[in-house]
Formats: sequence, C-alpha cells, structure tokens
Amino acid sequence: MAVPEPDILDLVYDAAVAPDGWVAVLRRFVDIMGGSFAGLIVQDEVTGKGRSIDSHDNPARQSLYFGYFGARNPLLGIKDLPARPRVFTDEEKMPRDELERTEYYNDYMLKQDMNSILTARLAVERRNTVCLSVTRSCRHELFGATEIEAMTRVFPHLVRAAHLTERFAGAQELSCGLGAVVDRSREAAFLVSENGKVRYMNRAGEALLADKRGLTVRNGSLAAVAEPVTRKLQGLIAAAARPNGERTSGAMVLPRPAHSLPLSVIVNPVRQERFSLFFEGPWVLVSIADPDAGISASEHRVREVLGLTRAEAHIALKLLEGCDTREAAEALGISFYTVRAHLSRMFDKTGTKRQADLVSLLTRLSGHLRETN
Repeated sequence: MAVPEPDILDLVYDAAVAPDGWVAVLRRFVDIMGGSFAGLIVQDEVTGKGRSIDSHDNPARQSLYFGYFGARNPLLGIKDLPARPRVFTDEEKMPRDELERTEYYNDYMLKQDMNSILTARLAVERRNTVCLSVTRSCRHELFGATEIEAMTRVFPHLVRAAHLTERFAGAQELSCGLGAVVDRSREAAFLVSENGKVRYMNRAGEALLADKRGLTVRNGSLAAVAEPVTRKLQGLIAAAARPNGERTSGAMVLPRPAHSLPLSVIVNPVRQERFSLFFEGPWVLVSIADPDAGISASEHRVREVLGLTRAEAHIALKLLEGCDTREAAEALGISFYTVRAHLSRMFDKTGTKRQADLVSLLTRLSGHLRETN
C-alpha cells in the first residue's frame, strides 16, 4: 500500500494552522489504511487520563474510553526507554495472544470494531504522549510492515504539524483578547498551564525573568529561587487549575535577594473559551508586581483586588501610607469609631484578624494595588 503523500501532506499542514482540520486528516488515514477508526490522543501513559479528537466525532466512545477503559488499557506504558516519537503496532507493545485475553480487548476494542492498532507517537512530554492511532476491524488483516512503512514516510510531517498545532492553539486562545489585556498590564504577567509551564508572557514578565532575582523558568515552568517558595507557587497554580468548577485564586510573596521588599504574586484562573486538544489543562494567569516600583495605589484597584467598599478602600489606602486608625479617621474626616467598624468588616473580607495582619497583607499586595492606566 502506498500512501498518496501530496494528498495527505496537504491535509496535515492545513491542520497545523487550523486544528479543526485534524478530523479530515484522521478520516483520510482511515481511508488509505483500510481502517475502522482513527484518533489523535493526548494521554497520560500511567493513569490513562487524557483527551482526543475522533475521526467519527463519537463523544460516547471518548467518554467510555477515558471514563473507564483508558485506565485499563494494557497497551499503555512507555516501555521503549528513553521514550521517543516513533511508529509501532499493538503487537510491539503486547503479544497478540495476551492482548486477546484482556478485558480491554474483549469489552472495548471488539465492541468498537477494533482489532489491530497502528500508532504514530508524535510527542512525549514526561508521562504524556501525543499519538495518532488508526484501528482495523476483524474483517481485515492485522497491520503489518507495509502499513508501518507507509505511516513512517508521513511520520516526520505529522510530528512537525503536531508541534505547530500546539503553538497555534495557544495563539488562537489568545486571539479572544486576553493577550492584549496581558500585554497592556504594567505588571509582569504569565499565562501558564496547570503545571506552571509558561505559554505566554508580556514584556514586563520577560524583564522580570531577565532580572534573575526571585523568579526564573525551570524546565519550562515558573519557579522561585528557593524550592519551598516554588512548591507554594506551584500549589497556587494547581488550585487555580483545579477541575470541576473548584478553581480558586491565591496570593503569596516571593522573596528577592538584595531587595528590601519581596515581589507580590496573585494567581487567578482564566476561563477557556474553547477546548484545545494540545493545551495541557486550563489557563492560569500569574501576575507579579514589584512594591519598589513607586507607583501610587489606586482606590479602584484596592476595591477590585480585595472586594472592599469605597469607604473601606479609603481607609486601606491610609493604612498603606503608614497612618494609624486615629490618623486615618482625621485625614478622612470621619470618627475613630467609624474607622473601627469598617476595619471589622475589612478583617472578614480579607481573612485577617488584626490591623497588623491587614497592613501586612496590604504591603504584600501593594504592587497589585497600583494605578494601571
């Protein structure tokens, strides 16, 4: 069997810049390989969890696989260490007679009209792989050397297209306007994946990394100089990326050698407007501000970040300037007892218990309370 390379390569490179085009690629592979089904799958080789694009747009099959059989797939597990992109069949992963005795083969593969599997592993990142797999039914012979050779000829182009798709998918997510918002920010801003891998940063973020004091990128992910601080940052990012609607925001300080004040960090979930196969999980925005930059705090920003009323924000700004409660009352033209009443509500809103704790929080977040116009 000879693959009509010009035909398939046109489809492959179209898909690289328009990810929806991968469905056409998968359907073409079904045709030219005499297959019953094809899928582009991003999957954790240990847990079986992942996501996919289906040549037949069958959500029920995807739900069945990732909901139950993915974790029971005996063909998973990268055994050809060091792991690398390559082309192989199911028989290279497990002897045929063993596969046919498994629950996976009898209760999933056969019922989905799958008997033989040809796989092109396009990318490997830690435990995750990106694979294009084509299956054949029992009505056809098993995939063999001819099909492996045909897939191998197209394989380098598939690898390049998968890499380009990952890059363009991120750019398309940003096209909704989020990228412009990040670029306009005077704070260092990073859009990251659930494991902290940096997908996008603004110029202030690039400058902060170039400063090399307090923040760095290690193995592609945001990290602090000190490991305990890195673990805390990663914990906040993981919480902001948590699935099932449980995503939460968080804040922390990031110490800097030879600097009087640490950086203030706020981590927020970012809504994804549409699903992206090649993007690892949800978007998370990490914004980092420098309290030493000397830009005045804004009432609007205090209210926005801490959820305070206008009167409470006025008091917060006075405390941030170094006033005590009586001085704040005098400066604002209100009574000392009114200030104390507002403080009590501010403690509840900010999760603090004392004025000293509130002032400490305001100081840590001061970089995020500045004017941004």
